[in-house]
Amino acid sequence: MRQPVARVAKTSWLRKEVYPLIGIMGFAGAITAYQVYHKLSGKEIALNKIKNPDPFLKVPRDFSPHYVKVKAADTYKF
Repeated sequence: MRQPVARVAKTSWLRKEVYPLIGIMGFAGAITAYQVYHKLSGKEIALNKIKNPDPFLKVPRDFSPHYVKVKAADTYKF
């Protein structure tokens, strides 16, 4: 007799040992989705052209998109 596919998948793939892996993969997927959205919704990229047709015109002149800013006083002179 053939068993239903769902029952075979449940008994062979969905064991208690697999639950942490599913949780870790879901968490990693959520972080990846957040980062992609965060990068695409920056000041330089216009996702909504109706409300903000030219986003680069509203960016301050001294805006630097880097997360870590190094000032001249923080560097060593050789």
